[in-house]
Amino acid sequence: MSRRLDRPAALRVLAVSGGSLVLWGGWAFVTNYGHGLGAASTAAATQGFISLSITFLMTVVLERVSRACHGTGSKVVLPTMAAVVLHAGYTIGTHWLMGTPALWASVAPIIVVGGIGYSLTYSTALAVLAHPDVRLPRLLVRLSRRRAQALRASPRTDDEPSD
Repeated sequence: MSRRLDRPAALRVLAVSGGSLVLWGGWAFVTNYGHGLGAASTAAATQGFISLSITFLMTVVLERVSRACHGTGSKVVLPTMAAVVLHAGYTIGTHWLMGTPALWASVAPIIVVGGIGYSLTYSTALAVLAHPDVRLPRLLVRLSRRRAQALRASPRTDDEPSD
């Protein structure tokens, strides 16, 4: 396995990292503005740096772990888990060290959307790129239909809520 990312992967890394700086740095500014302009600016700069660097690191981790995995499921689950653990620890730790006043308000949406959502979406896209024969939307529709059929087939009691 090559240690370097190919050109399309490197461009993806740079594009999402820059966008992350602007989006989440702005979020930290807004959530901390009530603590004064100085605190909001510090939180925005802190989060902007965190977002740029962690998105860069997460994307490299997602690309490399995905390459090492075989099978569509492992190409989604394993890279996502690795990136989310890295993201949460880095984000919470850096904000704590910088003394961000509204710590959990600043980091919770960033971890959920920026960490879990991004990692899951990116790793799924990589899995689909690696396995173009897999039709993920069709698979999800089939799974949801099976679940709906199983729910309709199961006997209900009066104390169970209906869907």
